[in-house]
Amino acid sequence: KQTFPFDLLSDQDETLCRQFDVIHEKNMYGRKVMGIVRSTFLIDGNGVLQKEWRKVKVKGHVDEVLEAVKAL
Repeated sequence: KQTFPFDLLSDQDETLCRQFDVIHEKNMYGRKVMGIVRSTFLIDGNGVLQKEWRKVKVKGHVDEVLEAVKAL
């Protein structure tokens, strides 16, 4: 429907999330829950991880990622 120029995936059994170590215990309204820590991974055309950002804050993040992409 959106005609993205890339494939999307669904990680229902959390296999990929565990490989990238993005599932951690978090506090939500005083309760401890397992959740995904917002992260970005820059993977080049050869499938090599070039850069990673952990515990991402949204503000300004896209500019930082675009800068890294342009530097490849």
